[in-house]
Amino acid sequence: NGSDKKLFDELPEKIRGTTVLHLPNNYRCSPQILTAATAVAQHVEHNLDVRAMRPESEPVVAKGYSDPESEAVGISSMLWSYARRGGANSWKSCAVLVRTNIQVEVIVDALVASNIPVRTSRPPTELTSAISDAAQSTSRNGLATWVTDVLTESSSEIQRWVAEQLQIFLKLDHPGAIDGRTFASWMRTNASDQRSTEGVEVLTFHSAKGREWDCVVVAGAEVGLLPHASAITKDQQDEEVRLTYVALTRASQQLFISWCETRKGRTTGRSALLSNIMNSTDTPNETSTAVPKRESRVKVVSLEDELRNWRSRRARVIKQLPSAVLGDHELRLIARQKPANIDELGKILGPMTAKQIGPDLLSIIAQASVTV
Repeated sequence: NGSDKKLFDELPEKIRGTTVLHLPNNYRCSPQILTAATAVAQHVEHNLDVRAMRPESEPVVAKGYSDPESEAVGISSMLWSYARRGGANSWKSCAVLVRTNIQVEVIVDALVASNIPVRTSRPPTELTSAISDAAQSTSRNGLATWVTDVLTESSSEIQRWVAEQLQIFLKLDHPGAIDGRTFASWMRTNASDQRSTEGVEVLTFHSAKGREWDCVVVAGAEVGLLPHASAITKDQQDEEVRLTYVALTRASQQLFISWCETRKGRTTGRSALLSNIMNSTDTPNETSTAVPKRESRVKVVSLEDELRNWRSRRARVIKQLPSAVLGDHELRLIARQKPANIDELGKILGPMTAKQIGPDLLSIIAQASVTV
């Protein structure tokens, strides 16, 4: 992660005359937040001595959800609850921190669908795909038909949001011809405004180092992510604990923690790193640890099934047969070969088709690969 803790432990012995200064005062976090963070750090730093110098704040809220989609919706609710209390003078005072980039997409989609502005380096894949679908319309009537089709048939909150934006667009007095391309151009500007510098940031623990926000959601605090499954040795696992401490201490006034009981068909559950938080007498009573249970067993969906589900959804929206979106032979090749980029996908679909639908397909492949 760019540093080695042993350097600080061994430096006084390596360089004579070195003075070690301990700085126990924390001026960023409230006592509630620092208590939660140190409870995690005690898994490796048993004698950690830090003191919060800020005033008391709202209690830390920890909550579990059945799956990533439910968690993302829950995160939106958490942020809105914070905003309604007057805590969010601007959305840029809030952040959602995740252990891996693969978690970002579903959270961003849910925030946008909840009318929460998001600050990311790029819009979510489903948003760009929906705008691309609408851009294929060649007339005002075609755009109006697309709106009707989406609002009638699509269950995607992102697609429905784009349709609602298109309704607004059609009511405006635009000079010249109106078609899908003019809407796409307008939407790029409009969508950019939705993800302005005033938006909630969604980023990884590593990217959050050195940063701070009034309100932070630490998402995916579960088995397999905290600590990350790739951490095998004790040193690696200890570093994961320290990284989690960094994430938790990015918050100054409000800290939310969330996790999933299942992710991509695999049982996960609350991370053991949270055990000290849940058992601590400083944990507020209103902290919710109740997790919605699924009534039936989780079905593990194959990559080929995921691709077929996506193909069916896209076909319904653009009023085409599924085979016109993606042929069965190509679909099976993609599921088997798992291309990692647009160029590899282009060898199966051709460069033009790969460029058009590639981002959707690569996102599905990447998410499926995490559970393999």
